Amino acid sequence: MNAAQSRVTVSFWFFALAAACALTGQDVCGLLLAAAIHETGHLAAMACCGGRVERFELGAFGAKILPRYPKVPSAARELAVLSAGPTAGIAAGAAAALLGFWRFAEINWFLSGFNLLPLPGLDGGSILSLVLCALFGERGERAAGTAGLLVSGLLAAALLLLCFTRAAI
Repeated sequence: MNAAQSRVTVSFWFFALAAACALTGQDVCGLLLAAAIHETGHLAAMACCGGRVERFELGAFGAKILPRYPKVPSAARELAVLSAGPTAGIAAGAAAALLGFWRFAEINWFLSGFNLLPLPGLDGGSILSLVLCALFGERGERAAGTAGLLVSGLLAAALLLLCFTRAAI
């Protein structure tokens, strides 16, 4: 099977980010394990809903699963698949905390919380879009896009504020 036919792709930027994290002393193994748990949650739910992986892409900012279903899944099944990743991460974090692995618990909780932000490309953005489209149709899709822009702006403002306040200290 050549690269064009491959169902799994890993970008150069994934390896570049992993190397940068390792060189700066970040917990690369914990982050990769937490991401694997997150994606396994999605894959398990997708399999339970009759789906299979058409393509799996791993990049610097996470994984993207392109599913294939024998028939279009209901909104409830799609919601179950979308929420299964963060749910798996939250559960793994709870288990790690109970066992005293606090750093790994924090990594799982942070990754799950970040993925639940209502931003395009993240689970939270997809969940918001799915729910609003089910409730309001096309207007819901526009509202989800607007919410994503608003949250992006707020995060950018918070980051700038953080940078300037740290520079002033």
